[in-house]
Amino acid sequence: MESIVGLVITIQLQCDVVSNTEIALDIFDMTLDAPEIARVAHAGQFLHIFNDSPDMLLPRPISICAIDAESGRLRVVFRAKGAGTRLISRKTRLRALGPLGNGYDTSSMSKKILIVGGGLGVPPLLELSRRVAEPQVFLGFRDEASMILQNDFTEAETATDDGSFGFCGNAVDLARRKARDFDLIVACGPKPLLRAVAGFADEKGVPALVSVEERMACGIGACVGCVIKTKSGYRKVCVDGPVFRADEVVWDD
Repeated sequence: MESIVGLVITIQLQCDVVSNTEIALDIFDMTLDAPEIARVAHAGQFLHIFNDSPDMLLPRPISICAIDAESGRLRVVFRAKGAGTRLISRKTRLRALGPLGNGYDTSSMSKKILIVGGGLGVPPLLELSRRVAEPQVFLGFRDEASMILQNDFTEAETATDDGSFGFCGNAVDLARRKARDFDLIVACGPKPLLRAVAGFADEKGVPALVSVEERMACGIGACVGCVIKTKSGYRKVCVDGPVFRADEVVWDD
């Protein structure tokens, strides 16, 4: 079962910021008017967003959270952590390049999908959850204050590391306890979570697709700054990923 789709076309354009809300401390939920990109984007892909500051030339990679091809709008959720993303969070018009990376081929996916997300790995999974039938969704956060988007998913189960909301533990621990029958896991989040997902999938004898997070510069495969180690050699996250089969990634590196 092939569940990863390649990049079809990449577009750069100026986008109006339709809405922008701080939904948790330093985490912004932004909607962009980007019709050309929205028409060709897939769940699991990302944008490179420029703040156009002369002091910060490199764009910031931000995952696509939701796609509305009819209205031509894209939703992104990101943390304003450094000077670049803080500047992006204050803009009313932005330059974006995308869609970048591969994505999920939802047309060929099984109906028995388990979705596991952690922290800022949750937003890239929202569009996928809306394109498959009856997914089981398990989300994990550090604490209640850092929870985002849990109400945007249909019947998502939530875990927090400190037990301040829902299950006390991580999303994989929660899935181990409560998941029903499934034959594919799709996950996004920090590396320890993805490593745990890979182990869980191996135990269950099912495939898993993981969306990995790495620092990026060019976003188009030229700089080779975002490579990860796989069983078939080093791969570029920006063009070969961000979605990989979990059993191809070398987790102990």
